[in-house]
Amino acid sequence: MRRWPQKEHDIVCGDINAHSLLWDDSKRTDKRGRIVEEWLADSNMLPLNDGTPTHTNRSSGTESAPDVTLVHSTLMDKMTWERVEDLSSDYHPIIITYRDNIPRVNDKPAYKWKLKEANWDSYRKEIEKSIPLHYGRKNINKVEKKLRKIIIKSANKHITKKKVTVNNKCYLTDEIKKEIKKRIN
Repeated sequence: MRRWPQKEHDIVCGDINAHSLLWDDSKRTDKRGRIVEEWLADSNMLPLNDGTPTHTNRSSGTESAPDVTLVHSTLMDKMTWERVEDLSSDYHPIIITYRDNIPRVNDKPAYKWKLKEANWDSYRKEIEKSIPLHYGRKNINKVEKKLRKIIIKSANKHITKKKVTVNNKCYLTDEIKKEIKKRIN
């Protein structure tokens, strides 16, 4: 446990097979639970669990919480922990939510060129018409920038684009989409 993370933004999640009343209302504190409790006391980490069982023993029907989510104390008011009643497994899924004002890094939509529908003749003619015949002694970076602008302007005019969405990402084949729909339903 000396290697477990315990800094300000750290989260430890896992089936640690340790029981403590700090995270497991259904079982007494065991030896492993006491070891984790001691680590918590020394580390500024806290259990996010609310005491709800995360595992049901199929043979006896008894419930316990071996799955523990430990977070740094500075994250306690920004995170929620919820057990989901889903799947026919002896382990219950857990949803951990982080709620904070996270700025969007890239909120611009992505677009992809529809190359099969391009008007290549018009595209080529516009580029040829726009390219200067003589560049003189211009800096190569300025020449490249000018050529790039000409090409992009012509492409925007003669090649249509489509917005990239979850439904048309290239790695989402029809087979994968079908499996996702099965999982959702």
